[in-house]
Amino acid sequence: MNSEKDYVITLDNDQKYIVVDSINYENKTYLYLTEMADKNKYMIGQLDNEDLIEIEDKTLLGKLLLEFAKKEN
Repeated sequence: MNSEKDYVITLDNDQKYIVVDSINYENKTYLYLTEMADKNKYMIGQLDNEDLIEIEDKTLLGKLLLEFAKKEN
């Protein structure tokens, strides 16, 4: 993962994502990202040191989306 200006992340596949938001949930940091090339595509990933692990578990995704929404209110 390569961070540019703390708001743009380039992943190993050379796709660039904008960091929309971040939260701490159960002592882990999660990032809400949107793809720069297609703003309709998003990803939630767990920040683990310098690695970003995409969250694919639907139950956890649901919980995280609720946490991101709570943060906005």
